[in-house]
Amino acid sequence: MSVQVLKIDWPFGAEPPKLFCPACGTLVDDDNEHYCEHVEFIFIPETDDFHYESDGFKEISEVFRNAIDNAEEDSDESLVTMHEKLLELDDQGASFIMDVTTSGMACGPVSFKVLYGFTLYKNKEQL
Repeated sequence: MSVQVLKIDWPFGAEPPKLFCPACGTLVDDDNEHYCEHVEFIFIPETDDFHYESDGFKEISEVFRNAIDNAEEDSDESLVTMHEKLLELDDQGASFIMDVTTSGMACGPVSFKVLYGFTLYKNKEQL
């Protein structure tokens, strides 16, 4: 089963939302260096890089990164980004992803996207 994605387009010019872990209620703050056990990753598509990866998720992202890096140059796989790979995750890598887009004004209109991957349970006994 593929991961469920909750897409949130925050209103133009509004302060970025405060996100809380849906499993335990802990604030998920981008300035934080430590996250609750339910946060699997925080990914920034603009830089194609992870702000945070849990120890368990690092193995999954490494497999994705290797597949992207080693794809044949003329194949469809060579056009796939990490962002697209994350949206194709099965529920082993994350229970769901919050795909949050904020926007505002700089020298013109700008937007910023962040993907937050959560696991709502850590083992089958928690179901």
